[in-house]
Parts: sequence; C-alpha cells; structure tokens
Amino acid sequence: MKLKNLIILGIILIGLVVAIFLKKAAAPEIPIKEELYDMIQAPLNLETISSCDVILTRASGSGEEDKTELKFKKEGDNWVIANVYNARADEKRFSEFIEKLDNLKGEFRSDNPELFEDYGITDAESLQIIVRGETAEELARLMIGTKKPDWAHNFVRKAESSSVYIAEDNLLALFGFWDRVEPEKFDKKRWMNTDIINFDPDEVAFVNISEQIGTGEKETRLDLTREFSGGEKKWKTADDYSFSLDQDKIKEYLGSIKNIKASEVVDPEEPGHFDSRLWRLTVGKNNGEQIVVTRGRKQVNGNGGYVKVAGEKYNFLVSGSVFNSLEKNAADFFAKNLFDLKEENVKDIYSSDIEKRKKYTAIKSAKRDLWKTKKGAQIDKTKIKDIIQSIDSINVKMVIDGEVPKKNILTYKITKTDGRIWDLEISEEITIDGKQYHLLKIEGDPQKYYIESNNVKVLRAILTRL
Repeated sequence: MKLKNLIILGIILIGLVVAIFLKKAAAPEIPIKEELYDMIQAPLNLETISSCDVILTRASGSGEEDKTELKFKKEGDNWVIANVYNARADEKRFSEFIEKLDNLKGEFRSDNPELFEDYGITDAESLQIIVRGETAEELARLMIGTKKPDWAHNFVRKAESSSVYIAEDNLLALFGFWDRVEPEKFDKKRWMNTDIINFDPDEVAFVNISEQIGTGEKETRLDLTREFSGGEKKWKTADDYSFSLDQDKIKEYLGSIKNIKASEVVDPEEPGHFDSRLWRLTVGKNNGEQIVVTRGRKQVNGNGGYVKVAGEKYNFLVSGSVFNSLEKNAADFFAKNLFDLKEENVKDIYSSDIEKRKKYTAIKSAKRDLWKTKKGAQIDKTKIKDIIQSIDSINVKMVIDGEVPKKNILTYKITKTDGRIWDLEISEEITIDGKQYHLLKIEGDPQKYYIESNNVKVLRAILTRL
C-alpha cells in the first residue's frame, strides 16, 4: 500500500477516535449504582404498624383520578379489611406482605421526574402503599409503577423522592396484576380470611343440623352429642338406632365443618337472602359457647349459597358443593359391618324370598362346626360366609319423608351366638329422587332405613346358591 494511502487511513482513524471521545464527554452521566438500596428504613411488622392502605390510582377519562383501594386496619389483636365490611384479613398472607415490604430493596434506575410516566409511577397513576405506625404516623409511602421492567420486577419510588428503583420483588402480582394493571383485576378476595368459623374439634360437645322452610316447623336432620361412656367420651345420637356410630367418621366430619371456606364476603344489608328456606348448623362447645351457621337461599346465577354466622358483621357466599358434603344424617355415621356378623358368631339364618316363594335355611351344628339345611344337607362354609358378608355390608341410608311401601319381597331372621336376633324385612322397590331403593325394617326399631336396589339384587343372587 502506498504511503499516501496509509496517511489518509491514519487520519480517518484518528478522526473516529476523537469523535467517539467527544461524544462520550458531551453525554450526561447516567447515575447507575449497582448496590441495592433499602426502600424502607423504619422496622415493619404486625406489632409496629396500625394500618396499611393499598391504593391503585388511575386517571379517568374525565381527567379525575379513579381509586381502587384495599385498607387493612388493626382491631384489637386482629387485622380486618376496613373497606370490605371489616372482614377478617388473611393474617398469614398480610404478615408475609409486610415482611416483604420491610425487606424490600431496589437498584437505582433514575432520578428524572420527566421519566415518571414511562415507569407508570406518577402521583396520578401508580399503586400506592401507605403504612402507618401505632400512633397513625406515616412510616412509609411507596409508589409502585404500573409499567414493569420485566415480568418479575417493579419500578418503585418513595412518594417524597424522585429517585426510581427496580425492586427485587413483584409487588404488583400480589394484588392480581400479573400483566396489565387494571382496576377490575385488583384481587381483594385473596387478602380475606375465608374461614367462616374456627373451633377445636376436641372441644365440641354437640352438633345439630336443622332445616326450616318458610314459616313451617323446624325439622332436625342431625343431632349428635358427645358423652362419657366406658371411661371415654363417645358420640351418640339423640334418637335410638340399631347400629353403632363410627367415631372416626364423626371426627372427620367435624374437620370438614371447621374447614368451610367462603368464596366471597357479602354485604349484610342485601335483602331477601334469609327469608324462606333456612338450613342451620349449630356447633356447641364444652364451655357452653355456640357457633351458629345459617344458609339461606341459593345464588340466582351461580351454585353458591348465602351464609351468615351469628356474631359476624357481614355475610358470605359459600359453594354449593361445600354444603352438599355437609348434608348428613345419622346413617352417614353408622359403623361398617352394621350387624356385626361373622361366620363364627352366627348360629342360624332363616330367609324367605317372598316374590319367588322360596325359603332358605342354614343352621350351624354346634358339635362339628358344620352348616346344614333344615333337611340336614351339608352347606359349604364359603357360601355361608358370602351370605353373611352380603348382609353385613349393606349400605343403609335414611331419607326424609321417604315412602313406606306396602309389600315385602325378602325377609331374614339371623340368630347370633350371643342370643341377639336380627329380624329384617326388605320391601318392594320404590323410587326416591330418581334413585331406586328398598325400605329396610328392623324388628323393634321404629326408624326407616333404605338400601339401594343393587344391594338387594346381590342379596337375592347369593341366596340362590344355598
């Protein structure tokens, strides 16, 4: 390459270097600090604060500000949401939120107010978090930008400062703003304590469920009491039944009651929810206190039901499926193996299939532990075990206002080795609420029991094997 060309290239290179240097020198210094800044200096926890307001401020079409708010307030030892009927707050979630604020740190981004709109962090448009101390003094006021640097972080500044930081946490997501920040997405429900009642199942003395339609008589659906029996507390029913109760089933049921959760808090002044059909659950404690839960009418559009709890300042909406699981009567708590039958504790079985005009007999020989028919023919012990199992595994139900059929189709008389005799009568098939049942009558028991048709088909089929 000629010397002349080299000189020209050198001059061009020197010119580029000088231009780059001058450009850097002329550009304003960007104050980027990599260290993290503690956004709130005052210590924050549930003991040091008295309230916390979360306010989404947006400019409306009229030029005025629209505000969507969530106001947490301390009442005694509890936290409530003051602008939602003083509903109980989810204290665990709220405590975690305050702890997150206490530890909030950010990396410096800018101190230019002209960029506030780019961050969505102006006074007129932002998510404000205001925390007050025990004497109502303001401990912190943060502005959270409605625009985000990415999906996991937020722009944050103190209200009195123009310095904007990128926070380590996504505070917007805590309030339902996962993508766009819009008032209708402000998730208030997740901050409410949706447990409608609270109690210790071991401290419950009785459970009562009743129902009243209009001005009619109140009808008891379930009445359980816990009393001392044999040196320990056991659950009993108010009425006498032929069958014992499964104590574990009742314990599980109490757990289900305790875990009833609302889907929504409702204005207690809304009329008409408790004017007609009332389903009432009463839980009595050992100390005499009572928890009374009343379910009124169902939602017009939806599967929930309106619920009120005695002593609460507001009402609830509770899913219909929750209450379907609570619709119980005594039969739902009967122990398995209703008749406590085993091959070794049964002495004889007499049965009659009235429709087929057939009779079946099985008598145990005391000497040789053999089963025989009335005429003396030996019966395979396996067949006896199958018959006993089919009877003892009957699934008994109780139906309110169930029909009483006129005819019986099957009878049993079973004598146990302890002298107990089970006299059973099974009726013809009937339909209740679209399902097929048979009435089961037990000698000496005035209660109406129902068994599903499938059970009866099994009983009759197994009898034919004798």
